[in-house]
Amino acid sequence: MDRSRIDAPPWAALTSRQHGLVTRHQLRHLGLTPGHVDQLLRSGRFLTIERGVYLIHGAPVTWHTRLLAACLSIDGVASHRSAAALHGIGGYRPGRPELTVGRTRDGRFVGAQVHWSTDLDRVNPQRVDQIPTTPVARTILDLGAVSSRQRVHRAIDDALLRGLTSWPELLAVYEAHRRQGRRGAGTLRAILAERFGDADGAESALELDLQRLLRHHGLDGFSTQVDIYDEDGFVMRADVAWTEEHTVVEADSLAFHLTPEAFRKDRRCRARVRAAGWFLYEATAIDIRVDPAPMIDVVRGVLTDRGWRR
Repeated sequence: MDRSRIDAPPWAALTSRQHGLVTRHQLRHLGLTPGHVDQLLRSGRFLTIERGVYLIHGAPVTWHTRLLAACLSIDGVASHRSAAALHGIGGYRPGRPELTVGRTRDGRFVGAQVHWSTDLDRVNPQRVDQIPTTPVARTILDLGAVSSRQRVHRAIDDALLRGLTSWPELLAVYEAHRRQGRRGAGTLRAILAERFGDADGAESALELDLQRLLRHHGLDGFSTQVDIYDEDGFVMRADVAWTEEHTVVEADSLAFHLTPEAFRKDRRCRARVRAAGWFLYEATAIDIRVDPAPMIDVVRGVLTDRGWRR
């Protein structure tokens, strides 16, 4: 029999997975009396690192230790820049602990930056390095309150590239918080609008801009709001289509992606269109309003290959 297991103190399992930390409440739950806890503190076996949070003697004090201690002390969740660092999102490194607590909690804390939230119960935090942490999509929303739009944009690009989140998740988080006036939602909305076009019914403006752009570059002869069918029936209504050349350009608008289900449905429809032999170009607001040359070249080339003549 392993003698070390027999002699291990009751808190050993907790401290081993909590970066050497244990709370007074956890010790009491293990059966220790208040007097026993105080005796352990006096003997130096535990060191007080935050209010009601103790570090076992000899354990190193790291950034993870400080962050988890702050979370344990005020029942918080690592968020904003600390959460980004934990998730490994590019551009964010360990710094001053940053966490979010519910509005009913006492957020007074010297060693960390504390944010208050009325909807923390809806966050469903993840454990990252054993630290309760906001999920990636919520983290990116929160970053909008403390980082520049350019920096948040880079964070999104990095998170998408590495598969940490997806556009449907970001859209769902935005939709869940935009009506609550949550700080950071405006930054995320601006980035989503840049990617998909404006929300709140402005997709028609993006479509009109697309039509004007195509005509300006001599790509006329198209029809608008064209119903596309495959062998199973109706698939979708295309924004712009050259029917004889089986070529479609869609203004990729945010209004059609505000929920994960809408996003998935749209992607399924577009996959069916392609399977039916149509070329489909998904034009973002950047393609239409900022840098149209690559899109124009691709669409012109496809139309020419398919026999289109002005």
